[in-house]
Amino acid sequence: MSSVMEAGPVVRTNQLDFDEEVIYKSTQYLYDHVRQRNEQPFCLTVSMTHPHDPYAMTKEFWDLYNDVEIPLPKNGAIPHDQQDAHSQRVLKCIDLFNKEMPDERIRAARRAYYAACTYVDTNVGKLLRVLENTGMADDTIIVFTGDHGDMLGERGLWYKMTWFENSARVPFLVHAPKHFAPKRVSENVSTMDLLPTFAELAGAKLISELPLDGVSLVPYLTGGEGLRTDTVYGEYMGEGTQAPLMMIRRGRWKFIYSTIDPPMLYDLVNDPEERTNLAAGLPIPSSSTRAAVAKPTNLASSINLPTPDETPHASPIPQRANIADYPFPSNTPPRTPSPAKVPLAVPNTTEPAKILAFFLEETHARWDLEKIHQDVLSSQRRRRLVYSALIQGTQTVWDYEPRIDPSTQYVRNQGKGALDDVELISRWPRVLQQAAAAHGMSV
Repeated sequence: MSSVMEAGPVVRTNQLDFDEEVIYKSTQYLYDHVRQRNEQPFCLTVSMTHPHDPYAMTKEFWDLYNDVEIPLPKNGAIPHDQQDAHSQRVLKCIDLFNKEMPDERIRAARRAYYAACTYVDTNVGKLLRVLENTGMADDTIIVFTGDHGDMLGERGLWYKMTWFENSARVPFLVHAPKHFAPKRVSENVSTMDLLPTFAELAGAKLISELPLDGVSLVPYLTGGEGLRTDTVYGEYMGEGTQAPLMMIRRGRWKFIYSTIDPPMLYDLVNDPEERTNLAAGLPIPSSSTRAAVAKPTNLASSINLPTPDETPHASPIPQRANIADYPFPSNTPPRTPSPAKVPLAVPNTTEPAKILAFFLEETHARWDLEKIHQDVLSSQRRRRLVYSALIQGTQTVWDYEPRIDPSTQYVRNQGKGALDDVELISRWPRVLQQAAAAHGMSV
């Protein structure tokens, strides 16, 4: 929890270094595009790390919140022995179990997070100005989103790692005033919807045989006809888990389930802050086809996991049972069914027991939780084996290293051609009279 305890203003961090380079490279990409290939379409991903822990931001943005009352979490810390089972594991993972966080540190961390949001807004503004200055603003579709939120002390939790709203919700904005009228969409959509949305916006046809999660959001943007699932599926097998932790968000309902924990069910219309688990205390529906639901087993305790001091042993790569029928064979586990298939409608009732039974049935129809668990453990062992080999002898860094050509970087390097031509080509907008005169032409 050092990132919370040490939250505050800074001069520089490694994440600021990264984001500053991202914005510099992105602006240069746009300048190069308009100067060299202006008639071609482009797709540019600008991936900043902020806002993110550690909660540290430059004084310029920190000071913007000098006279702002930074609120404490709406839902403060829950006694740790009363937290749900997964949240207890997360608290232990981040070394906060049975510990308290001072209000002053909570406010400092939240202030730094707000400052980081403003930092991102400012950088987005820089890119928008580049689009305006290069004449590309009207013909560029801008999508702004993120990969996770932050609990920021809500329920006494920090960072991500849970399916609660603060952690799971992300911004999702589409800006193209020349193409779409402004509106707010209340239905549930997912970042998995980005790829099919981009494909349709670009006029590309998707290959039906390819495994693809998500649906195109173009019907939301245009108001036209199209599939609207109002559904988000979530799969989490990261920090704090000992078995797959799945989530289904459909309409007003959010269902969270793991075979080793009691299920959680929230009505986000009547309980947007997820204070009441409607499934608490309800009997788990029994079913001959869902024996694992009625009697969840602690899968983690039955598997002998390698310790950090052990060298993992290779395990066979799982294969699809019907791999011959699959048009794109690979050694990865099979994908779960796509939300593009119209999901079943939630029963027209607010009775928790019926809603719980419905989502349990869908969960076990959609996911083979035992197989996913074993696939994760197999993947971990394979990666541990590779890692144990890579750390022996001379280590090789496998990170992507972008190529930089010094002959194109420096102002007077003649490798770029005649200096007058270089300066003319690099200038935007170009001065047509100069260009014509240089080539003996009349305008």
